[in-house]
Amino acid sequence: MKKSRYNITVDNGLEYVIANTMTGAIVKLSSNEWQDYLAGNFTDDFWRENGLVVDDELDELDLLKRVYEAAHNNKHSARITICPTLDCNFSCPYCYERREKGRMSEIIQEGVLKKVRQLYEMGIEKIYITWYGGEPPLFKNIISYMSKSIIKIAEDNGRQCQFAIITNGYLIDKDIVNLFREIKMKSIQITLDGNKEMHDKRRKRIDGAPTFDVIVNNIKMLLEAGLHVNIRVNVDSDNIDGYNIVRQYFEQYTNVNCYPAFVTEEKTQNVIQRAKCIKNSMRSSILKKFEIDYRNIDMEKVMTPEVGMCMANHKHSYVFSYNGNIYKCINDVSIPQNAVGNIMTGVVHDEGNYYNYDAFNEEGCSMCSYLPMCYGRCAWEYKEKGERSCPDIKYLLKDILRYKYLGKEEIYNGNYSETAEIRQ
Repeated sequence: MKKSRYNITVDNGLEYVIANTMTGAIVKLSSNEWQDYLAGNFTDDFWRENGLVVDDELDELDLLKRVYEAAHNNKHSARITICPTLDCNFSCPYCYERREKGRMSEIIQEGVLKKVRQLYEMGIEKIYITWYGGEPPLFKNIISYMSKSIIKIAEDNGRQCQFAIITNGYLIDKDIVNLFREIKMKSIQITLDGNKEMHDKRRKRIDGAPTFDVIVNNIKMLLEAGLHVNIRVNVDSDNIDGYNIVRQYFEQYTNVNCYPAFVTEEKTQNVIQRAKCIKNSMRSSILKKFEIDYRNIDMEKVMTPEVGMCMANHKHSYVFSYNGNIYKCINDVSIPQNAVGNIMTGVVHDEGNYYNYDAFNEEGCSMCSYLPMCYGRCAWEYKEKGERSCPDIKYLLKDILRYKYLGKEEIYNGNYSETAEIRQ
């Protein structure tokens, strides 16, 4: 028997905690048990049962890779992103998209619905649909028609569907709230970049008008209607304190999740904006400045093993643009040459591993004890920029374990939530 390569350890000198990122096990050890662990004395079944040790001949990295490859063809679920438009009513300086006028035509809508039907008929059990853009509520009638049609298709096939939307939140009204409740919108992601002064400098309407007050009121309207809102705070050097401020605005609500996301350098940004972006090497120290409340963290959720399959590399997941172009990643949605096909002519490139993603043979990832929690993360970012940004949990897990299991309450200083993957 040997120690798992995916064990993470913390201690206070008297008690010791080991968390395994592959199995999800969290085990608290006494000093004697810790000495046995260090000495490799694994005669007791305790070690194997808790997933802290493995057979000598087991190659855990190879096992992880095989699990990932199996997930590549998995038909249990698929992710579909639909962009009714790439037009937007905002003009944010850090946006990575190239704005395009236009809306999804009826014939393209029917083509997307046909593709959804085909996915169910080929055996997909559940489809997660995300409304994206541009700004989706510019064409709320498309969201309404297509969402209700997808629900009907799922019911006819004895399958399931679930909806989410990424929106700037400015156009939310009572009709949209009622629609979201009707289709049981699971998640609504809205960006708020700090207090009024911070936000209105960064997220203006296309005519230059401020947006903070309208968005805050609309978020409260959604929350009071019982819907769940994920509030994203895009962080760069201009608003390091933005996340801490936004989190406090909505503390009284239980159906809201606030999280920080670092603004990344993009080709669409000017030189000034690129200079404001936080480098990957600085993210760990910046995270320590956020007010983190370890008390509210669901450790079962954090540690439950789940294959981090990037939708770009899942064989049956797609992004549909308003003009019918089909993509494997939202980051490509305004770059026509990166389309893998068109809804009218079909997918012409469907190898699944579109970005030649392979974190398992790169030293930085293959040797990392946190690999089972991220699987290398964003394949597009690595393809385009030659680097990978590690998940926040890599920098926070040891502090969380100390607080939860070793009573180090002095490290508590606020609110924590995992960073969402989709950028807005």
